[in-house]
Amino acid sequence: MKKVYALVFMVLISSFATAAESNLQIAVFDAQQVLDNVEQGKAASKRMEELQLAKKSEFDQKKKDLEKMKQDLDAQALVLSKDAFAKKEREFQEAYIKLQQEAAIAERDLQKKEIEETGVIFKNINAVIQKIGKDKNYDFILEKNQGAVTYFKSGDITDKVIELYNKTYKATKDTKKK
Repeated sequence: MKKVYALVFMVLISSFATAAESNLQIAVFDAQQVLDNVEQGKAASKRMEELQLAKKSEFDQKKKDLEKMKQDLDAQALVLSKDAFAKKEREFQEAYIKLQQEAAIAERDLQKKEIEETGVIFKNINAVIQKIGKDKNYDFILEKNQGAVTYFKSGDITDKVIELYNKTYKATKDTKKK
């Protein structure tokens, strides 16, 4: 991936050098800022926060149950036979491993959901960028946080992207409809 960025950077540098004599129109935008500020992005962020809180609450309860199980096991250590204690200890370890596996699966599911939520929005952002690029006759519009832009004099269109995005795409419960 770094090779791709290096190649793009080299192409941009050579383009800048050859186009230095012309009126090169370059703009930058902050994709994360756009995502955080467009209506659909805010709605998606809220849905993700609610989902994360629900999962956290669920796992907090399971963790408390597991801690209680461990306390009960420790309290019965002197009363139980060796075999009975070993069996209860294995049950605790299995429950602990199961909880870790469930947490890992839940984390992957949350990441997948976030990608689904933001994928549609980023597709729409790209459409807005294409429209602004054509309408404003820009030669380049670059995302300023990806490392390809080290300097820019002016032309940050982030606020314009947010405004046009919100005019073009209305926030809905299901971003896949747009």
